[in-house]
Amino acid sequence: MLKKVTGLLAAFVILFSGCSENPGSPYTEKYITKSVDPVHANIQNPKERWQAYQLEDYMISYSNNCYCIWGGREFKVAVRNNKIVEVFDPRGEVIVDTSEYNWYRTIDQMFELTESINPDSVYYFRAEYDSLYGFPDNVWVDYDSLIADEEFGFWVGSLEEIIKFN
Repeated sequence: MLKKVTGLLAAFVILFSGCSENPGSPYTEKYITKSVDPVHANIQNPKERWQAYQLEDYMISYSNNCYCIWGGREFKVAVRNNKIVEVFDPRGEVIVDTSEYNWYRTIDQMFELTESINPDSVYYFRAEYDSLYGFPDNVWVDYDSLIADEEFGFWVGSLEEIIKFN
């Protein structure tokens, strides 16, 4: 009896071991990426550090921190020739419509935003920069302490160079 139960259990495990509740995003298969070697990490100025990598095709993890659509949810942003070409969630459950790309930024656009804000003209402003690649990786802006829900920010995680678009 024990052999039958063990045999059935083994068959069950083998049969269902290849199944996955969430097999991953088909969109990540559209891009062949590689890690970026942090060879310019010694450059002190964050923008100069980022520019030294000369990346135009890359993918980042990105999350908006705001009272907005998809606020707080992590997405992958694919950038080609310094333009956003696709935004999708890593699980493949959501593809963001192109009409909503204005909620996301390329790294150059992140620098434009952080450089355009005068810290003396807002209630609170914080911009932190990635220590290896220089891009803004944690930004928060609160324009007015007396107005609710107008503040926003974003967080940027992983950076990968896209070497091929499938």
